[in-house]
Amino acid sequence: MALRFRQMVTGLIVSVLFTTFSEACYGSSGREILSTQTLKHDLTLKPDYDTGNLEGISKITILNSSQESITRVPLILYHMLQVESAHTSDDGTLAFTQHVVPMKGHEKMLVNYIEIALDEPLSPGETVTLATQYRGKLAGYMEAGNLYVKDRVSGEFTIFRLDCLAYPVVCYPSAAAFRESAHRDIREGWDYLLEVTVPESFVVANGGKLIGKTHKNGDVTYSYQNIKPAWRIDACVAKYGVVQDEKASLRVFFLPDHEEQARTVLDALLRSLLFFSECFAPLRDFEGFAVIEVPDGYGSQADVTCILLDAEAFRGNLSRLYHEVSHLWNPPCLDEHPSRFESEGLARFFEYWLPEKLDKKTGQLQRGLEICRKRFRDQCKRDPKYIHIPLAHYGRENCTDASYTKGMIAFWLLFRIVGEEAFIDIYRSFHQEYRDKGATLEDFRRTAERVSGKDLQKFFEDWVFGTQSSRYLLGDLSLEQILKLYVVEQSAPAD
Repeated sequence: MALRFRQMVTGLIVSVLFTTFSEACYGSSGREILSTQTLKHDLTLKPDYDTGNLEGISKITILNSSQESITRVPLILYHMLQVESAHTSDDGTLAFTQHVVPMKGHEKMLVNYIEIALDEPLSPGETVTLATQYRGKLAGYMEAGNLYVKDRVSGEFTIFRLDCLAYPVVCYPSAAAFRESAHRDIREGWDYLLEVTVPESFVVANGGKLIGKTHKNGDVTYSYQNIKPAWRIDACVAKYGVVQDEKASLRVFFLPDHEEQARTVLDALLRSLLFFSECFAPLRDFEGFAVIEVPDGYGSQADVTCILLDAEAFRGNLSRLYHEVSHLWNPPCLDEHPSRFESEGLARFFEYWLPEKLDKKTGQLQRGLEICRKRFRDQCKRDPKYIHIPLAHYGRENCTDASYTKGMIAFWLLFRIVGEEAFIDIYRSFHQEYRDKGATLEDFRRTAERVSGKDLQKFFEDWVFGTQSSRYLLGDLSLEQILKLYVVEQSAPAD
């Protein structure tokens, strides 16, 4: 408690000084985006269940992808984790500074901002491996408004992930820089080697390939290696059981007493992967996939080879599973400020449509539309900016949460305007053309018009690049009445 109090006081003090400190961090230009590329991240973690502490060793190999030499490398880490030492790959000691600061653009979120001074400048095109040893506690980010990030070391359930900054990230302490770092990593990917040491009664779950388990003095060290280029590392620790389909290389890690439910999830995972593969094309270089159950409230999210799935899905609500599986077919977004329309808006549509399509649960899509319309209205009531910002600008204006609501309704409208067959054809063509090179929102618009053969200019102007859609959703027209504004009724033939 005393440590947490000191951290809070420190955070309040530095928030007053943050403007001056930012200039020192980013330089006189105010630059926040560092031109580096992460190539590899080796991460060793050891939670202490008696004290609640976490010990970590992070080794990050980065490439200087800029045109200038780099002398200092910024890292951000959870604000209660303190770096104890920094080294190069050959164990040369490096000088560093660390300060608890608010994340610029998300000031309620405190981070430990570390700057490592390189012993010699890193020239353009050169690489360096930076090792940091750190220790401390995790207590989540619920106070910052990230209600699902309640991560901590606990004998019931422990999770280590990017959302709580349980490991260092090469980044300045800025929400914009953090988003850009994540988008860059999604586009480029990197390798990781993860080792987590826990008591033998626990199981470590990860979406990579298990390459070893080493037992020593009542502990076990799980070693995982990424299967595909990664952009994050997720590891969960609990008394997990596992069910799997070895032929399909699928695994489901389940919490105690949930084995029967896990088999249902495994079946739904297989069916949804087959559905999307048949609709949009099989995934390339598929070597396996895992679903890891997390307790209620920890949030469902997807990586390239893993889904963290909320326990609700293990009680029969498979919609979130379908949502997360659909993300595997998202081409990398090349927009400078991604709106998340083509990813989260579409995934939310699949979340409500696939229970009807695969599980014969009628009424789910209509229920989803009602939920999303109400939530969008609530978003506009809390902050009127949502009324006046086009969906295409959600990323720039930091309101991408509305892509889950208005975005879902927009995809439903597109589905109804062009029909199911053309809708699938649109996304098949979009995925196949851009899955490797990435795409912009404008690329999606052009693909939709080309493949459907329909004039979709008014739809995209109203729902993606303009704000007329906000007035429709806040008005009295039903969604079916709104649909009629975009569908030309065919006259019945004369007798």
